[in-house]
Amino acid sequence: MKEVWNIVGYDTFEESYYRVPGSYLDERSTRLAAKLRLDLLNQTQPPDQTGGQNDEGIQDRIFIQRPNLTLYRYVPIPGEFDEKPKS
Repeated sequence: MKEVWNIVGYDTFEESYYRVPGSYLDERSTRLAAKLRLDLLNQTQPPDQTGGQNDEGIQDRIFIQRPNLTLYRYVPIPGEFDEKPKS
């Protein structure tokens, strides 16, 4: 059976989870999609108006759902998707 990773959003205002379209085959591709989703949230729910991702902010949260269905909150890692020079 193929392992599938997903992205789940959490609407802080409604206090409810929602499924983000798309499924992924590994954690790295899921994290990249989560980063892109967060970039979109930063445009549609600007941090300066929503408080962003801090604990008091009302911007939606992004979670990664592992193949075993457990969730963890996506937090960007600086430089995680920067191009690495080829040796």
